[in-house]
Amino acid sequence: MYSKLLHYSLINTFILFLLSIFDWKSGLLKELFLADSTRINYLMLCLFIVVVFLGGLQTWACERDNARLSSSRVFAFIDASSSWFFIFGMIGTLIGIFISLQAVDATSVRDLDGTVGIITQLIVGLKTEISASVYGAVFGLWTELIVFLVNGADNK
Repeated sequence: MYSKLLHYSLINTFILFLLSIFDWKSGLLKELFLADSTRINYLMLCLFIVVVFLGGLQTWACERDNARLSSSRVFAFIDASSSWFFIFGMIGTLIGIFISLQAVDATSVRDLDGTVGIITQLIVGLKTEISASVYGAVFGLWTELIVFLVNGADNK
């Protein structure tokens, strides 16, 4: 018998394994996470953990009741949440742009110390923009992949 819960668990474990190896080799994901001054990445991570947990619970319940997973309300929530990650990534990008532009003052450009302050603030804002966009895309694509693969398992 084909187990949907096993399929769901294997998908998430495999993706987590690949991301862990990537981060272990490069350290990029940790750096991107720590670079976010707004902490919107923490919000996305918490939402992602809830989505994966609810997905596992719903997969188990549908398997127990021999129901179609793709027709459940929780699965619709998981499907909708993939776009939320992209939206949170865009919000983080806009907040990062705002942070970058906060330091820009026409009077401070005239001296060297003011220019250094502007450049420093621009870098902080850019870090937030990039990290929020990357995490929004990674979590969104991960969730989309889960939806795609579980729909495929449902049709078997």
